Amino acid sequence: MGNIDHIDRLEEYIEDFGDEISKIKTASEYLESIESFQAEITKTSATLDQSLNQLKVYQEILESKLALFLTMVKNIEVKQQILEQTQVNIISSLSEIKEYQANNKKDVMGALNGITQLANNNHNEVVSELKKIYQQQEENQGSLIALAKNSKTYFIINAILIASVLGTLGFLLIR
Repeated sequence: MGNIDHIDRLEEYIEDFGDEISKIKTASEYLESIESFQAEITKTSATLDQSLNQLKVYQEILESKLALFLTMVKNIEVKQQILEQTQVNIISSLSEIKEYQANNKKDVMGALNGITQLANNNHNEVVSELKKIYQQQEENQGSLIALAKNSKTYFIINAILIASVLGTLGFLLIR
């Protein structure tokens, strides 16, 4: 019977050993699952790191664009202040010009009234002077007509004399 006990023990050992082997297989499968999960976590971590780096780049770009936008806003505000100041200056200049024009209009109207009075006062003198100039022009025109008649007469006499001199020369040359 010693052998049967021995065989029973061996069977128990084999059974225990089989249980241990199945536990090791299960543990090995768990280890493989853990290793594949760890590999996936590593890949995911690398992807997340890359995404984080891209997000940092995007954040830097957005921050620089924000800074540019803020600078543009400040420039626009400064330009708006300059435009407002220019508008105030233009309005004050227009007010000064309007006041100057009003004063100038009064001065011009006064001067025109003075000129009108002088023109009315001197109207008779101007009319008499124009009559004298017209009479002198008529007299000069009569003299010019007489001179034109005299110059036509002298021209005709000169033409006759030149023709007779040429005729005499022609006669002398032929002879």
